[in-house]
This record gives sequence, structure tokens and C-alpha cells, in this order.
Amino acid sequence: GAVANIITKSGGNTFSGDVQFLYQGSKWKSENIDSDDPKWALLPETPASRLVDPSFHIGGPIIRDKIWFFGGFEYYATKDELESTGKVRDLTFPKVFLKLTFQINERNKLQAWFQHHNRKAKNNQLSNLFLPEANQDLLYPVYGGNLSFLHMFSPSTVFEVKATGYDMSWDSIPSSGNRDIAGHYDLATGQYSENLYFWSHWFSSRVGGTASLSSSVDNFITGSHDYKFGIEFERSPGGGSYDFNGPDKVVYYDLNGEPYLAEKMIYSQDAVNMRFSFYAQDSWKITEYLVINPGLRFNIFRGSIPPLQDSDKTVYTPSGFEPRLGFVWDVLKDHRTLLKAHFGRYFEGTKTYNFAQMTPMSDDTMYAVGPNWSTLTELYTIPGVDLYTMDPDIKHPSADQFVLGLEHELAKDIGVSVSFIYKNWHNLIDPVNTGGIWEPISIADPETGQIYTVYNQLNPGGDHYYITNPEVGKDIGAAYPDIVSFKPERKYRAI
Repeated sequence: GAVANIITKSGGNTFSGDVQFLYQGSKWKSENIDSDDPKWALLPETPASRLVDPSFHIGGPIIRDKIWFFGGFEYYATKDELESTGKVRDLTFPKVFLKLTFQINERNKLQAWFQHHNRKAKNNQLSNLFLPEANQDLLYPVYGGNLSFLHMFSPSTVFEVKATGYDMSWDSIPSSGNRDIAGHYDLATGQYSENLYFWSHWFSSRVGGTASLSSSVDNFITGSHDYKFGIEFERSPGGGSYDFNGPDKVVYYDLNGEPYLAEKMIYSQDAVNMRFSFYAQDSWKITEYLVINPGLRFNIFRGSIPPLQDSDKTVYTPSGFEPRLGFVWDVLKDHRTLLKAHFGRYFEGTKTYNFAQMTPMSDDTMYAVGPNWSTLTELYTIPGVDLYTMDPDIKHPSADQFVLGLEHELAKDIGVSVSFIYKNWHNLIDPVNTGGIWEPISIADPETGQIYTVYNQLNPGGDHYYITNPEVGKDIGAAYPDIVSFKPERKYRAI
């Protein structure tokens, strides 16, 4: 996917700012269909929405020529209402941002910024399947910040160090805020009642740092060079938990309003990603008409599961190089026709979902429910066994990219260009069921007669998953040897 780097304003020696107010009334939307026409009968009702979005920004000096500030605030709010149910969903999304810049002297500069978002959706479920007491609130607070220091050894040599981080969570909680009442779900009608049946809290955070040294050198070997050397570090915990409300921590599965079943379980994940990267790159201007851009990165990835024993916590340990090489050639030496080419290997970012399934699981218990929901009788329990194992030789996913382009200037400010892009992804990660034993079965489509091959598991409950880079013919100890029947791949070509 695309990566965007955004540089915010930093303020200056004069005060400046802006104020903006956006409003949309609930009756400002028109309809382009006839709701009485039978062909639109299955179209869901569109909620009436009102939007209010005021914001302002301001920047200026704290000490002229020395310290500047820039900040902003926005309060985005919507109110959605369904006429058929009378339900109203309130969404508020305040955002605040503040940045300070301190020009210590001609050679040293310090910058810091902080931002906070706090998205809240009250009574989020508009469907009439959720009774008012069973509605849901969604909470998404986010905090982020950055601190950077830049030092100029000389006009051609710059050192920069940065520390950055964020902390966010997303909670799904009962609109009542009450965890002491169990929720009910009716298997026959699909209706939720009494209370939201679950309470979940998920979190993600990251702390990281970078240090880089950039230097421009003329007349070294041949031509001029713009070197850059650097190191990067990040640590990213992520996970959370999901369980049921009520004194017994169960969800009741009713049947047409009568007691039937109940379930008790806790689902949780807790994982930590770490990455260390070292890189060197150059923009080598060999002649006025040819520039070569070589680069090399080395990455070390580490993933751990804190709930595991100390000797087993670190479960993900790949590393690897990212070579890169490109050039820009002024073909006709007239600064109007450029041939560009680049090859590079790019690792995916660190992702806990590559190994978070290895978090120890809890038991899942089903109960029969007595009259008036007065008693719980255990029917069976699925033990919370550890179903996942990591391939010790696993490789981190990456993509090789090749780009070839030609640009030509027809006239001032008018040009044409054509580019070819090819990407090929490697070492995709997926869990493979090594414990399941399967038999192929041929089934005929009753309408077309076409024969399909499906697989019947001969040992239900014997599943065990091996997290690996699946390949056809790779011996991973699977009970069913041909479990990987095709090569997982992803390619992209474009002009």
C-alpha cells in the first residue's frame, strides 16, 4: 500500500490562523428513488443525518526568531436517526494538535508535537434487532507524539534523531455501562436483549526511534554523492480481550424468548513486535546526465507472546536484507528526455497477527439453561489447548518491485511519461493445518452435473496449525501430506 509522509505547519514570526464551520442538516439530503416502488422494498432505510464540524488553527511566535507554535482543534459530530425505530446514534470525534519548534541556534533545532483523537459512538446499533438496553457504545481514543532534534555539522552534513510513538485502544461496551447484567441473543428471532452480551477492549501502541547522518560530498571517486546512513527501532505491543457480561460471565442463547443454552469463554491476544533496521544509501551523480541510486537495508524482526514462559516468549525471529538500485539517465543530454529504472526489495511492516494466535487460549464451555434462566448445567467444554506452532525458519513477507519509466518534456510545463511497474510478493505467511487428516470426495452439482472435489476431515478435533511460509511440496510434518496444494502468490503489473 501507499505510504504518505505529512509535514505540518510550524508557525512563524507572524500570527496567522483560520476558522472553519461545516454544517449539514438532517433534511438536506434528497432521495432519488420512489420508496413505494416494490423494486426498492428490500433497500435498507437510510438514516437522517445531521453533521456539525467546527475547527480552527493558529500559529505564531512565542519568542521571535526562536520559538514558534502551531496548533489546531476540531470537533466533528454527527447524529443519525432511523425513523422506523426512533433510534439515535451520536458520534463525536474531537481532535487536538499542538506543535512547538525551537531554533536553538543556527546549527541546532528541536521540534515536538502532540495529537489526541477521541472518537465515541453512543448507541451505535440502529437496528431494531438490538433492544435499547442491549445497545453498544464504541470508544476509540488515540494519543500520538514526536520529538526530533537536528544538528548541522556543516552546510553539507546533517545529523537527525527522532523519537515517536502512539497509544490507542478500541472498546465495545454496553451503552448502559453495566457489566453485571448478562446479555441474551435469541437464536430464532435474531434479537439482542437485556444487555450487550460482551465487553471487549483492544489496544495497540508503538514507540520508535531513528537516527540518521546525511552528507553531500563532491569530487569523490567520480562525481558527487549524497550519502545517508541510519538506524531505526520500533516496539509495538498489541492485543486485548473479549468476554461476556453478567455475574456468571455467560451469554444466554434463547429460543423464541425461552431459556435454551449459555456459553462462557474469554478470548484474548497479547503480542509484541520489535524491529531493528540499519541502512545506507547514496545518490551518486556520476555526470550531469547520469545519477545512480544504490541502497541497502538490513532488518531484524522479533515477535513475542508475553503470557508464554520466558524460554518460549520469543516466537518470531526472521531477518533479511533489502537491496535497492535505481538510475536516472538524461538520454539525449538535453534535460528533456529521462529514462528511469529502479529495483528494490521491500519488507512488510511488523504485524502481530503473524503470530498473535499463539497466545494461550481459554476453555469454551456450553451450558443447558434451566427454567427462568435460574440454573446452568454444563454440557461440554472445549479445552483451551494451544493450537499453533511457529516455523523456526519462517521468513518475513517481502515484495520485489521493478519500475521502468520514460519522461519527455514537450514544452515548458508540458510533458508526457510512460511507466511499467512489476511487483512480486514473497514468503506470504499463513497457518497450515498439520493435524487434520482429509479424504477427497467427488460431489456432482444437482443442477449442472459438474463434478467438484471437496475434502472430508477424518479426525475432527485433531487440528493443529503450523505458522509458516506455505509452499507446494514442502514437508512441514502434516498428517495430510498434500495439505498445501497450490503456491500462495501475489503479483502486480501495470503500465
